[in-house]
Amino acid sequence: AKGEAVELPILDKWTPRDYQEDAKAYSLNLNPRCKLLGMDTGTGKTYTACLIANALGERTMILPPGDVSEQWGIELMKILDIEEDDVANISGRNNLLKLLAKADAGKELPKVIFVSPRTLMGLITDYEEGGLARSNGIHPEEVFTKLKIGLTVVDEVHADFFTNYKIMLYTAVRKTVYMSATLLSLSKFMADLYAGIFPKSE
Repeated sequence: AKGEAVELPILDKWTPRDYQEDAKAYSLNLNPRCKLLGMDTGTGKTYTACLIANALGERTMILPPGDVSEQWGIELMKILDIEEDDVANISGRNNLLKLLAKADAGKELPKVIFVSPRTLMGLITDYEEGGLARSNGIHPEEVFTKLKIGLTVVDEVHADFFTNYKIMLYTAVRKTVYMSATLLSLSKFMADLYAGIFPKSE
């Protein structure tokens, strides 16, 4: 689904490198909807994500690995010309429900929303095991549709692949970009799974 239009201008001091422009163009290509960017540490993943968000111009959700959303937020504010109120950091079911209630009330929402993958996974698990009665009446897909998310960025998708894969199944957005510096596995099962979900671009 198309997300709500937002402006995410990049500060003038930043100039993209050729490979970052290539990554942006590849990510914004209509098919497939989900893209994997294999980018090494130090190649500017955060900036590339900002390039994509700026070009798409829709509310963006970022799923950082572990508890690094604060660091992501700091880097984001160095790149985008936005205010602190334009960014929200959501961790825990109660905070997620408060944000969804704000959306239901028609109130203005942040342009960029960081959400802990564990928070989304907890909602998914409760929904799958007990239906809406266990998930506070929220279907997992509604997290994205109620918040009018157009772009989801998943950093270090390999770090907790099962969680990110489960979230992928409920991600009802226009575009999803997965990032990883090391999407490799010695396990044939995992290697085959990666190849099936993220086929190599010719």
